[in-house]
Amino acid sequence: MKKSLLASAVAAAVLAGPALAMKLEGPDYEIQVNVDAGFYFQNSTASSGADTADVKGDGINQIEIKGKRKAGDMTVFGEIEVDYDPVGDNDSVLTDDAKIGIKGDFGTIQAGQFDFYFEDKLAEALQREHAADAKLSEAGDANDKDDNHLMWKNKFGGTELAVDLRYDESNSNPGQVAFTVKSKVSDAMSVVAGATTYNDETDAMGIAATLKMSDSTSMTGLYFQEETSAGAETTYTGIALDNKVGSTDMNIAIQEVDADGSAVRTEVSFGIGYELVDGVGLFADHATLDTYNDEGNTTEIGMKYSF
Repeated sequence: MKKSLLASAVAAAVLAGPALAMKLEGPDYEIQVNVDAGFYFQNSTASSGADTADVKGDGINQIEIKGKRKAGDMTVFGEIEVDYDPVGDNDSVLTDDAKIGIKGDFGTIQAGQFDFYFEDKLAEALQREHAADAKLSEAGDANDKDDNHLMWKNKFGGTELAVDLRYDESNSNPGQVAFTVKSKVSDAMSVVAGATTYNDETDAMGIAATLKMSDSTSMTGLYFQEETSAGAETTYTGIALDNKVGSTDMNIAIQEVDADGSAVRTEVSFGIGYELVDGVGLFADHATLDTYNDEGNTTEIGMKYSF
């Protein structure tokens, strides 16, 4: 960092005061640090049917550092996220997202380790957890990997197109590609559709739609199908309802999972969150997965502070 840049950054932090101390800005750059800290009580059911109770922190604690700088008509940006667990003694710190990219009239191109656009906007359309595991099964989750990732996306009016590519030479069929389109149909409705192939072993496609019913309530529907190279199909069909009034947010999601050779399962999740003060929230989530011996059923109750 140049001396003039460092000086202006320090000055900006000092003048901004405590509320803005985590964000530094200049004429052509921005650096921001975000931190999530929290813990939760979790009760989960194992395949044997036995319940396990524990206090946990994984999946909810994160440090995010990101920055961007203007370079003519383009913007260069970078970001790294690390996950940590303050509950576990001497626990490991792991990278989550780590990416670098450029943005301009041609759209956004970024490379690194991060979720597929296909996953974020489509496969996770019914995920509603405040913490880690009290949620519905994610469509295509067994095949999702984030490393060695290249993505291009661009907006054309009210429509955004994204292409994800991933290469892993350690896999015998290393290619993974996804195409996703997100379109704003009206002020109240948006639709996402996409298709992907996982290493020539599994193909998947899906569509999701979100309807804004009021200023405080929205509804999302999902249909997702995946098929292995052997012809085995699994479909995910569900709906989620979200409501936020004042400092309270509530959600409920229902999903039917139909896998060849297995009984159809009906999964249900619901949760509630309450913001005590700015950045500090309490939450309670529960998910029932309709499995043998209630495996995977999870309840999580906790607290989170974002600053």
